[in-house]
Amino acid sequence: MSNDAPPPKSWTFRVPGVPKTKRGAAPGRAGQMHGSRSTNTYEMMIAGAAIEAGLAAGKGPCRIEVGVVLPNRRVKDDDRIKSAVNDGLKRAGKAA
Repeated sequence: MSNDAPPPKSWTFRVPGVPKTKRGAAPGRAGQMHGSRSTNTYEMMIAGAAIEAGLAAGKGPCRIEVGVVLPNRRVKDDDRIKSAVNDGLKRAGKAA
């Protein structure tokens, strides 16, 4: 049995600056939930870098590899960094 599916597309891009972890939503003054400003900014940076790299939305399943370089030895929660990256890619997919 041969696999006639085309090879998956690949996009590579870098996001400048220090990686940010995904922060949970918090209630505002009027009780509505809102996300962290720094998280939203970081997700928009990811979306912009992905769109510049030619990310195409709706092209089927994909595999994501995340490489993180931290400027110091401080440990960050890699699951929260990956969550911020995934949400940034979702934003890019909606904009593409």
